[in-house]
Amino acid sequence: MRALQRGLREPLLHFAWLAALLIWLTPKPRDARSIEVSQVQVTALSRAFELKAKRPPTAAERDALINEYLSDEVLSREALAMGLHETDPVVKRRLIQSLDYLAESQAESAQPTDAELEAELTAHPERYQVPEELDFEQVFVRSGPDFDARSAAVATKLATYSPDAASGSGGEVPHPSPSTPVANLELGDPFLAGRRFRSKSLQQVEARFGAPLAKALFEQARLANSTRKWLGPFSSRYGKHWVWLEARRAPRTQSLQEARSALLAAVLEHRRQASHIDFIRKTAARYRIRVEGKPWQVTPQERAP
Repeated sequence: MRALQRGLREPLLHFAWLAALLIWLTPKPRDARSIEVSQVQVTALSRAFELKAKRPPTAAERDALINEYLSDEVLSREALAMGLHETDPVVKRRLIQSLDYLAESQAESAQPTDAELEAELTAHPERYQVPEELDFEQVFVRSGPDFDARSAAVATKLATYSPDAASGSGGEVPHPSPSTPVANLELGDPFLAGRRFRSKSLQQVEARFGAPLAKALFEQARLANSTRKWLGPFSSRYGKHWVWLEARRAPRTQSLQEARSALLAAVLEHRRQASHIDFIRKTAARYRIRVEGKPWQVTPQERAP
């Protein structure tokens, strides 16, 4: 009896009892070879089928859904057990994309405020520019037989002709009718892209007339007192062009309302980038990382859009 009492007071015995108790209370890990499909999961499978087929599954279809789910579960577990997620670059990339999506999904939880949009517009006005634009009408002479004579006849006629005088207007006409005084002249030849052009940028004029003509036209248009006048003639690979410049608008930064759609996309992208960087930084902090034997701290960078 005394020996038993002495044994009960032994610290090593107390430690053994405590260890046994902790082992008994510790939750058992999930058996990798055990798969349980709950009623909730079966209901979800049936509901997904019903949403697609517009009717509940039959008993046979329900069994097929369960078998398909279990087949996928078995294959995914075997792939993880074989380490395919570590060696297969396609699987690894999909896992990275899934985590990226989770990391960035919080960035779109709330719409950007007008204050955020204004801040983006102020920080990067060059991204939200309306380019320099011209409104003009042309008289065109096509290359071909008697080109010089026909060009000279047009030049003589235009030297004494002003569309403003012909229309009885001494000022700028912001929205002239399709039948304009220049069109009514019936001078020159038809041009495939048309006679009259509104709100055309340098790039758009280049696309229709070629770079040399566009460059020369915009250079003349920027000179003082160049509007409401004949400019040219300008040469292109098609022939000669005389241009009546109606208006020129200098480049400008868009207003908040004009650029709202692009600003929303830009601010949301900034949020996603920030969320992505923060997620990687916090996640990497949980690892002991060494490069070439030396400690390494991950410093994630913004990704190219």
